[in-house]
Amino acid sequence: MNGSAEARRAAALLTEAAEASRCHEHARAYAVLQEAARLYRDLAQQSATPEQRVRALRGYGAALFQLVIEALYVNRPKEAVEAAQEGYEIIAQYGLQPARQLAKLNALRALALLDLRRAPEALGAVEGAFEDVLKEKDPFVRAEMAVRLTWLKGVILLALHRYDEALEHLDRAYIHFQNHGQYNFWHFVGMAEALSAVGRHEEALSFYRVGVEYLKKSGQFVPFTVFRIEMLTSV
Repeated sequence: MNGSAEARRAAALLTEAAEASRCHEHARAYAVLQEAARLYRDLAQQSATPEQRVRALRGYGAALFQLVIEALYVNRPKEAVEAAQEGYEIIAQYGLQPARQLAKLNALRALALLDLRRAPEALGAVEGAFEDVLKEKDPFVRAEMAVRLTWLKGVILLALHRYDEALEHLDRAYIHFQNHGQYNFWHFVGMAEALSAVGRHEEALSFYRVGVEYLKKSGQFVPFTVFRIEMLTSV
């Protein structure tokens, strides 16, 4: 297979992976993205011109970015961390929208580190995401990402038993979601857990009750493992 054929094959694999992910076939998407990443990496190493190398590296960065997401969906946090670290360097140099992609990569890496029970490192990753998002040019994206990162930081602080700080961050995010009608069952649960951790049990119980009522009315339950990924990548 020549270089142009390999490039077309790699691009087709990205499309195939995206379709598999939309159909919630995350194991298939993960496997397809591994092959796409391999092809783009080989293309970058074999490129005859600088332009071809840049195109291949952009494809490689795109494949790694999606690979992080699918690795989280299929509960492979170690692989998600590795892909995020490698993808970060490539996207920082060759990405077309580096600020928002880098912020999301750091946030997704934080999720993976949290899954690996490496909460102090997760906190460092989310702080890095805040630094990245400050460079985002679109003010709407910048503001929305900042709120979602605030929520994520609250979740991490909760895991670190820094309960007062966790409540402060979760409450700040909750107020934004409330004002913009962006409720989800897990926002109520997060507030309830933080309030319970600081001994405000009656308020915690109220949030649990409101969350259950919301769930009954909306009829939309999304597992937390899925919700957190979608929340960070949907901006």
